[in-house]
Amino acid sequence: FPIRPDRFHARFRKFHLIFLKRFRSQIPAMMRHLTLRLVDRLAHVTNELAQAPATLIHVDTHLDNILTEPPDTVVLLDWPSAMTGPAAIDLTRFMATSLPAPIHQSVESQILAEYLATLHADGVTGYTLSDLRQHLTLAGLRLWAGMVTGYTASIGQALTDRPQILQQDRKS
Repeated sequence: FPIRPDRFHARFRKFHLIFLKRFRSQIPAMMRHLTLRLVDRLAHVTNELAQAPATLIHVDTHLDNILTEPPDTVVLLDWPSAMTGPAAIDLTRFMATSLPAPIHQSVESQILAEYLATLHADGVTGYTLSDLRQHLTLAGLRLWAGMVTGYTASIGQALTDRPQILQQDRKS
């Protein structure tokens, strides 16, 4: 996790300035600063996160991939990106992309306690709430780096394809 960290870090290094230039006015100063600092620290973030207990992770946990059935059945859909990695990846993605801030704040302690209890029940030992919180922070940094890289790459591809699309439109 990630499958090729060296490639991930190289892509982030390549795209972060393009992202910041394009979205500077839409990103809070704190996030711009964090993005710049992350360039030299992403390898450390990834290495530290890799020290977390490994488990099967879905990698794309958000509400569109979750079904619930009463009374307490949860079904995760869309598993093509699944891999072994730190459990904090799934929890961070879910909490960051699926819970509005007020709800996130009101249920965070309960979610973390239940998540940690589930890890312990499934055989993970010696893993504390403090460890989980540290790994959630690291996973959040990695999630941000992935969003910067992925979004910039997709914008770049769209910009690269634009002359071809315009040329095709002219031929039609």
